[in-house]
Amino acid sequence: MEIFNQFNLILKCLKKDGHLLIHDFDPLFKHSNKNVHSKKNIISYKSNYVNFLEESGLFKHIYRNRYVGKTNKKVKYKSQERSLNLFQKIEFDDVYPYNL
Repeated sequence: MEIFNQFNLILKCLKKDGHLLIHDFDPLFKHSNKNVHSKKNIISYKSNYVNFLEESGLFKHIYRNRYVGKTNKKVKYKSQERSLNLFQKIEFDDVYPYNL
């Protein structure tokens, strides 16, 4: 799962309270598509970055601008939604306070 490696690298580069901006597809539900940009039989897996990153306990979601992307292609996707999301790096221990 290459996505975990990519976010691990990002996490290492960001300082505490550093910001991460992601502009990408923002599907309403998890799904997969055949990649239309390649002649190879590649599958793209789509999921929501907000849920993924917040549940990790490493990022706090700050801002979202969601919209439906326009395309000139006659390709039909299961979800056309895209968004610009801003996240802030947080300390893992701050999300899980000590239980007294």
